[in-house]
Amino acid sequence: MDLRWVAHFVAIAEAGTMALAARRLHVSQPACPARFATRGRFLGVQLFDRIGRRIALAADGREMLARSRRLLRRGRIASRARSGARRR
Repeated sequence: MDLRWVAHFVAIAEAGTMALAARRLHVSQPACPARFATRGRFLGVQLFDRIGRRIALAADGREMLARSRRLLRRGRIASRARSGARRR
């Protein structure tokens, strides 16, 4: 799993629909559900529940969202630290 996948997961969870998330992420709409369905199966968890055209986080998805946000925050901190070290 890479940080881009984590960022996409957070965007989808926050958007509430795959279509809106795809527009925000600048990816095709069919790419979103396929990517997350296969990754969820790979991880052995259900990330989202479908409710009509909307999605809601499943229990595993809520836990993954909290962890993903922390991971992205740490990634941004590490990136800033690396950028600062290069300037010296």
